[in-house]
Amino acid sequence: MNSSKSLLDILIDDLPGDFIKAQSTLREEIAPLLIELDEAKLEHYLGVIRKKTKTNRKALDAELEAARNAKREELFRKEEIKIDPEVEKEALAISQDPLLFKKRIDAVNQAGVVGERGTVAMYFCALDSRLLPEDNLSPNVLAIKNAGHFGAGKSYTLTTCLQIYPNSAYFLMTNGSGKSIFFLKGGLKHKALIVTEGFQFQANNAADSELVYSVRSILSEGRVSYWVVEKDEKTGHLATIEKKVEGPTSFITTTVMETLEAQFEDRLFTIHPDESVDQTKRIIMMIMAKKAGKSQGLDQKTIDSWKRFHESLKPVDVLIPFAEDIGRFITRDGEPPISTRRASNRVMTVIQSIACAYQHQRQRDSRNRVIAEIADYWMAYQVVQDAFRENMGAQDKKTEQYLTVIQEKGRITPGNLAKIFRVSGAAISGWAWKSIQAGMIEWCDENGYYFVDEKALKKAKHQGRAYLKISDTYQNETVKGLPTPFDLTQDSRWDEGGDLLKSYDLQLEKPTVVRSDLDGVKPFLPVFTPAPNTVYEDEIVNIIEYSGEEPEGVNVLTQIHGGEGKTLEKPEEEPRNDRGNGNQDSEPENGHGLFREEELEGFDEQTKALAEEFAPFMNPKTVFTPHLCRKGCKHYDSVGDEKSVEFREFCWKSEESRIERGIVCKKYENKNPNLPEGVLRF
Repeated sequence: MNSSKSLLDILIDDLPGDFIKAQSTLREEIAPLLIELDEAKLEHYLGVIRKKTKTNRKALDAELEAARNAKREELFRKEEIKIDPEVEKEALAISQDPLLFKKRIDAVNQAGVVGERGTVAMYFCALDSRLLPEDNLSPNVLAIKNAGHFGAGKSYTLTTCLQIYPNSAYFLMTNGSGKSIFFLKGGLKHKALIVTEGFQFQANNAADSELVYSVRSILSEGRVSYWVVEKDEKTGHLATIEKKVEGPTSFITTTVMETLEAQFEDRLFTIHPDESVDQTKRIIMMIMAKKAGKSQGLDQKTIDSWKRFHESLKPVDVLIPFAEDIGRFITRDGEPPISTRRASNRVMTVIQSIACAYQHQRQRDSRNRVIAEIADYWMAYQVVQDAFRENMGAQDKKTEQYLTVIQEKGRITPGNLAKIFRVSGAAISGWAWKSIQAGMIEWCDENGYYFVDEKALKKAKHQGRAYLKISDTYQNETVKGLPTPFDLTQDSRWDEGGDLLKSYDLQLEKPTVVRSDLDGVKPFLPVFTPAPNTVYEDEIVNIIEYSGEEPEGVNVLTQIHGGEGKTLEKPEEEPRNDRGNGNQDSEPENGHGLFREEELEGFDEQTKALAEEFAPFMNPKTVFTPHLCRKGCKHYDSVGDEKSVEFREFCWKSEESRIERGIVCKKYENKNPNLPEGVLRF
């Protein structure tokens, strides 16, 4: 009788005689029972099922394996996570800290990121925005692109931010097939999609890319789907099935390219790493301190506490009671450009993202929506004010500073401009190229006259006699940005010097002082981090081009034979080049090239030696002359071309002269160590 049969027997008796039709019951009800049996009983029931459904052992083994995997996953999900009471206590303290947003940036600096506070703030706003629900079917998420030179630390800053963020909150990828996001385990709802080195989103690569289309759609519409023909599990017939990925999903990528695919680029906030010389110095000394064991970073309990805090954040709706006041301020004068539509919405999203991070402190309305406060707006204002003004047509802060100096001096060479602001020649080159295209500045000679043709300009660039001046047709218009907290409240505590304004100051431009955990190590000098630039990107273009002509005074004596070669006669006079290249500036007497003696004072000899070894690679005055050395030279370096990303050969210890392939310079030194006689080298 059926009443005496086990549940397993009853389920098997009710199976249809076709495996395809029986598969659903086998997978969901029978297989989970079979994997709990001993081997003898398992074999018995497998035989019965095989005959009943007219299938083979391989198909049944696949169902058993699927059931075992499902059980393991279920056990993993149900496994009780033992949280350190101290971690739980600290996470609770973080959630109630009025300054948690600033302290989160401080934690990333403590973990090893020097400066970059504006970039870190933008990263966290993007990560937190994943929790913002859609607004009338329009996603509220942020999408960030950090574009900068090779080795500028873009990925390091990002991965350090992720160090204190739970793994369950984001999905990190480097590349993927067109349909790959449709098969992500756990989906992308309320997660951040992070793509390192987004080369697949470049214009040339993204034209027909299904992956780019899918990511673009999920950012814009909050979901993406496609239809595919599959066999129906119940009927066994072919059917059209919809595969769907739901958002909201925020997005972050890093890249060396200034612009990505056009439609994708339009959805992004673009920021840049700090590429100043001072920042380079701090990074070098931080690396040395870490290698010497003198920078400890964050302890594991602190990391776990921040992760636990982020795990406590839940998806919430956020209201901005003063949003209409902001809108009236923006639109009361003049005619805002069409770009203001998207820019103003991004400002609102940043405010909501910050309020989301404070959800344990903020009041809620009758519908359980978080109510943003003026403090949230003031923090968002610091993060996006410059970006918003740029979208309204204003120049970014960097451009305003450069143009002011050019205006004061009348005309200036790119090299001298780089020296004044202590940035690399490549940074000035990229800015100048963009600014010339925008009609803000133009080339001239030392007397202010235009060059007769491109050849004359090219020669002047090579000789360091090409100057920049303000274009005659350029007019800088005054643009009003966002209202200040005082504009919205008329509360003196939010006015300049007010206590509330000071309390919630994120100090995005504060000097970042990196201290060692051990005695005897001098604190680093301050480095000011500029606010993120979101419009005028530093395109990597070299202003000073090679003329293709052999400079006078270069006498090629002989070709290389058998790995040995004669040296080159040094030119009697090098063309003047005010970028700091060539022979114009001699290397500092301390031999470090990048650091002054007082900056290294207090560091031990090991750290000084490391600084001396790495300084030539980081020094903006170091010349990289193409085709000078062979790979066998210890001064050989391989550097990626900024436009083609192809590698070219450079010698970092050469003077300015252009040398053809097949010749070695007087700086040639074999990179292989000198071994004692009789010792073989493999």
